[in-house]
Amino acid sequence: MKDRLLIKTLLIVNTTIISLNTNAQQEINNLILPEDYPTIPFETPLKVDKIGKGKSHIIIIPGLGHGVETYQEFAESLSKNFTSHLINVPGYGNTASYPLPGGSYGNQIWTDTVKYKIAEYAVANNLNELIVIGNHQVSTQMAVRLGIDYPDLVKAVIIAGGPTALNVANMPQVTPALRASQQDLQYAPNWFKTVSPETWKNGSLLPSYYSKDAEVAQEIWNRVTNNNIPVMIQYVEEYFSQDTEFDFNHITVPTHVFIPGFSNIPANVPLTATAAAYDLMLKDPWVRGAEKNEMIKTIAAPESHTMVVLDSPDLVKEKLLEIIGK
Repeated sequence: MKDRLLIKTLLIVNTTIISLNTNAQQEINNLILPEDYPTIPFETPLKVDKIGKGKSHIIIIPGLGHGVETYQEFAESLSKNFTSHLINVPGYGNTASYPLPGGSYGNQIWTDTVKYKIAEYAVANNLNELIVIGNHQVSTQMAVRLGIDYPDLVKAVIIAGGPTALNVANMPQVTPALRASQQDLQYAPNWFKTVSPETWKNGSLLPSYYSKDAEVAQEIWNRVTNNNIPVMIQYVEEYFSQDTEFDFNHITVPTHVFIPGFSNIPANVPLTATAAAYDLMLKDPWVRGAEKNEMIKTIAAPESHTMVVLDSPDLVKEKLLEIIGK
């Protein structure tokens, strides 16, 4: 019965998307890169910015579209005890991306390539006992999977405000296979393919999602929404096609999850952008996970929005120092 209700709900959502997109400009094709957009081979090593000279090493994976500049001040504040390795995710900030891989978004080609390249970088530089910090969307996914796939390299994972999945119709147990099918067959060809730049920006998460500081929030929003749309769609669709909650049973390294409280959401925001709505992605799945796997620990960050490292940096620093026994 639940499956039938789920399918019916998804069909309604998909029909609405198709209807809304009927008048889209058909000459737009966001599922291919512009001819002049630079790409790099999949085997290319990641560009990594190093900050600090501490003995303990941190990998910081920027949230979707943010770029390393969002995390530089935070990394500099850790420089006494930590060396931070800020990952330049290919394609963020309109930098060269990987070629579009084709096939199902459920194959997670770009996401898993970045994950693998981070591990490759760690091995090449003799880094171990890493603390991996993930944040928004695919960054959370990469961080959790690094801990699962490379426990010999990763000492701990910190999720500083990261959702496990796109929540569909408040049904948290939609399987990744069904999510991928919906993206491949409906959302990508009927919405993302022809969405205009204006609609893309208007449909993005509101600035207030990112930070309690309105100026900081707007700056991050500008960075995210000004990325190349086909590049962002590939990462977004890979994220939409998975659910990190299905990986929770495989977590064997301490995973500390900061839960934002969204204390400064403006009163006039839509219902879909309230703290209660965000809890469906940013709180509830992690609480369920912590009840089932002792390696998952949740930490309240009541004054923070998604960018916990910016809104409550001292909370994150305290946890980092605790992890290394300081």
